[in-house]
Amino acid sequence: IADAMERLQGQSTSNPSSISQQAALRALTGDPGPAREMRRRFAARRDLVLARIARIRGVRLTPPEGAFYVFPDVSERIRAARSGVKDAAGLCDFLIDEAKIVCVPGSAFGMEGHIRLSYAIGEQEIDEGLDRLEAALDRL
Repeated sequence: IADAMERLQGQSTSNPSSISQQAALRALTGDPGPAREMRRRFAARRDLVLARIARIRGVRLTPPEGAFYVFPDVSERIRAARSGVKDAAGLCDFLIDEAKIVCVPGSAFGMEGHIRLSYAIGEQEIDEGLDRLEAALDRL
């Protein structure tokens, strides 16, 4: 039974859906203006995040080369923590409780001591979130 289920599943879920195929076709053949504008806006958000994080004591950041995430190195702040935080997962728990910031521990990506932050939000929300991040790190 498992072999038959595997053959069926492999044929029904291993290809892009027709909706995804049509969306890709439209993206490749349609007006490139909206995509250019989106790329410009994401570049501005990335630059905002890079500039803001560069000003946070004890946090280092390598500029991302793609996607809309940054992985700041917060290991120095974790080592200096007096709150019981011992690793990136603990820091993420601390940040959601103390600053209402949702992030993912870098350990999920083989990058212990880092956290993943998304900048797929508006610039006002980025500023507010980074204000809360900095204040929470100072309470760490």
